[in-house]
Amino acid sequence: MKDLFISMGSFICVQNFVAGPLQCKTLQPDEIASVIATTRAEGGEITGYFNFSSELSDEEDRRLYQLLVEFEAATGTRLSKDAFFYDCDEDGDQFPRINYVPTVTETCSMLVVEYLIEYRPDEDIKESGLSDRYAVSADGMSFCLFETPRKPASSQVVS
Repeated sequence: MKDLFISMGSFICVQNFVAGPLQCKTLQPDEIASVIATTRAEGGEITGYFNFSSELSDEEDRRLYQLLVEFEAATGTRLSKDAFFYDCDEDGDQFPRINYVPTVTETCSMLVVEYLIEYRPDEDIKESGLSDRYAVSADGMSFCLFETPRKPASSQVVS
């Protein structure tokens, strides 16, 4: 079983979260569905990180929603917004994962999703808030999968 951690944005220095050697593969959008499906089929957990502040603002919530919509458009795979939050506390409140990045090990891979933010001046001039001036572009997403290299199967000589 292997878990998959998804970082929305390239602001994480993966090198700081690695145990041992690291291999990086650039994946095409159509390859992402099988990585996620395999993780789910093998019982692995999928968690994510988005650059939240200490409290979830309406703007951040809107941007995360937009990213998840664009992620699905690019890869054909839906991610739950819950993957970016801790489990509910005893009051039923959910808190975003802030400053939480697991280490890449034999049991955890990291998918870093970089995305292009487009400036749309035609639509944005009439808006005064910064939150509506930018849009994520699904065709501008790139995907890098970080894993520890597989160890070759040890050969045993039986006499």
